[in-house]
Amino acid sequence: MSEFGTAGERENPGRATSVDRAAIARAAGRQRDAAKPVRLRGTVRDGVERGSRVLLDDTGAVLAQLMGGPPGVLTEGSVVTVIGVFRRDLLTTVQQGAPFQVQDATSD
Repeated sequence: MSEFGTAGERENPGRATSVDRAAIARAAGRQRDAAKPVRLRGTVRDGVERGSRVLLDDTGAVLAQLMGGPPGVLTEGSVVTVIGVFRRDLLTTVQQGAPFQVQDATSD
């Protein structure tokens, strides 16, 4: 059974259980949350995929895969604060971090 019920339940949406409605509500909530701007601070590093950039926290863990933003600020090794949104609706070939659309970035 998937998060949205069995095949039989999907074919008969009027017979969906309350559990199915709850799963749908959670999925919709994740989409809304993805659009809320957040502020992240860390160190910019080149990703493993050519041309990719990631933001690392103080322990070296990947916070996000950076997309967009001012290239003069988001340079290898720079410590930055970025504001943007996680793009959970995108799939990328970069194997590091969740896609993060940078709206603003400042060097710290």
